[in-house]
Amino acid sequence: MQPMNRQEWQLHPQLAQDCFTVGDLCLSRVLLMNDANYPWLVLVPRRPDLMEVIDLPPEGCTELMSEIVVAASEMRRLTACHKLNVAALGNAVPQLHVHVIARFRTD
Repeated sequence: MQPMNRQEWQLHPQLAQDCFTVGDLCLSRVLLMNDANYPWLVLVPRRPDLMEVIDLPPEGCTELMSEIVVAASEMRRLTACHKLNVAALGNAVPQLHVHVIARFRTD
């Protein structure tokens, strides 16, 4: 019996072009956006065919939220930012990805 042909996860080409890979958490690839204006991380769950957070099973949603908290906490620790913007935006890139952006009163 042959194993099922499972689609492999791949990073969307636009994210690969716009970001540097930082590393992997249990669920997500952590990227650094190539934008000198803001410290900006992007978390991309390494599961094929995800477009929305609700496409993850419940335990995946919990894991993603835990990873968002880790990324945001480290971003605040490293940058001493005044505010963190966290959003799952995707009008240009359909692949599920979460932005964690450090913001400052002066920007």
